[in-house]
Amino acid sequence: MALLDFLKKNKGTEPEIPSAPEFNTQDDFFPPPPGMDGGITQMKPNVPMGLQFGQMPTDPGMGGPPPQMPAPPVLTPQAPPMANPAAPTFPGAAQPQVDKFNPNTANFGPPPQMPAPQAAPAAVPVQNLPLPIVHKMALPLPTDMPVPPAPPASIMKMDEPPAPPKENSNSVTLMTDDIEQITESIIDEKLSKLNDQIAKLDKWKASLNTEVADLTKNLDEIEKRVDQTQKAIMTKVSDYQKSINSVDSEIKAMSKVFSKIMPTFTDNVKKLSKMVDKEKKARGRTKKD
Repeated sequence: MALLDFLKKNKGTEPEIPSAPEFNTQDDFFPPPPGMDGGITQMKPNVPMGLQFGQMPTDPGMGGPPPQMPAPPVLTPQAPPMANPAAPTFPGAAQPQVDKFNPNTANFGPPPQMPAPQAAPAAVPVQNLPLPIVHKMALPLPTDMPVPPAPPASIMKMDEPPAPPKENSNSVTLMTDDIEQITESIIDEKLSKLNDQIAKLDKWKASLNTEVADLTKNLDEIEKRVDQTQKAIMTKVSDYQKSINSVDSEIKAMSKVFSKIMPTFTDNVKKLSKMVDKEKKARGRTKKD
């Protein structure tokens, strides 16, 4: 029990190799039985040579080797018992092979081969270690329990749920016909709306064309009227220019006439003024007399 308590305390650390007690000392783990002197010169464990770690020593008083632990059974994957689906047979047709993992799917190739189960790993030999001093009573040592075999690489898959039954072809065709009718009705409705919009656009285009034609006619009439007024204005301006030119020529002729008449007219005016002065003087003298 002391050894088990020591191993539990030092769990997770590398155990130290117990050494034999020195001369005239006492072993802490295994004290000597009562009636024996503690000053034993040397004690050797009664361990046979060549004993490996994990093997139980044979006690001559027990009467033979200790019983061996039975080896664990080797698990081998087996296919689940499933009934093969009935397939129609035709003369001269190759029968499909049914997958034992999924009998609902037919496999026309060779069946898959299961990998061989892996063998249990052999016990690794450990170097001979000195055992603690045991007197008369052999303590149980940990034994190498056989490791169970590792599971195979390809684990057997769980049974897949059966495929849903196929629907009747008549119901499928009916559903497709209904879908086609619905789509055709939707398309016809959309096309009718589109045709109405196109008709409205055509009417709007026709009205716009008539309005544009009326505007072009009005513009043509306006252009004609502008041309007529421009021509009338040009004729009036030309007439005014002609009349101004004639007045200018007349003014020039009058200036020439006046330039010729003015000197004689001024001389006559001077002569008349002299004659009037003489008459006034003569009348004044006569009145005095």
